[in-house]
Amino acid sequence: MRQTILSYLKKIVKYSVMSIIIFSLGAVAFTLLKPGPMLKRIFDANYLIAALIILYGIVTYFAPVNIRKIKAVVDHSNIAEVAREEKEKKIRGAYESIAWGICNIVLVGLIEFIILRSILLFR
Repeated sequence: MRQTILSYLKKIVKYSVMSIIIFSLGAVAFTLLKPGPMLKRIFDANYLIAALIILYGIVTYFAPVNIRKIKAVVDHSNIAEVAREEKEKKIRGAYESIAWGICNIVLVGLIEFIILRSILLFR
């Protein structure tokens, strides 16, 4: 159980760090094209992406499972079992997206706090 939770957290943190890096590079590229406050745009872009990831998780959590698109249904005798498995997969993915977005917000907030604190200390 503990190993499962640690591997899940490792996966979520890895997703968060990679998305922060990718969208920060995108915000830097946008700032180079259109001048403006770079740090503000980097943090705003990451907060926006984190909010969209959380929204995606919430929407997929409440979206119904479409039985007709499931390939595992061979005959109608196993339809309840297959639908339950598909719903569990969908809920697991929704939880993962929500946790990813929350971890993204926490990491970006922590980075922003550290950077702003260090800027204020060296003034």
